[in-house]
Amino acid sequence: MAVGYSHGDAANALGVTREALVRVRDEMRVPIVYVTHMPEEVYAIADVAVLISNGRMGVVGHPRTVLESPSETSGP
Repeated sequence: MAVGYSHGDAANALGVTREALVRVRDEMRVPIVYVTHMPEEVYAIADVAVLISNGRMGVVGHPRTVLESPSETSGP
């Protein structure tokens, strides 16, 4: 049986997931690779953001810099 989610339900579920990921990252001191297309998730979770374009790693840096001014961020 498929279960549908309204936008509000999905947003709440994502909030719980974000909190859990941040808690695991901070408590266990482990790196986490998290793939998303949602800027608000990047801001909430990431210490470092990587912008991938056409399957290649393009720019790496602070999340705000990568998302707001990607041309100012250096690639690897």
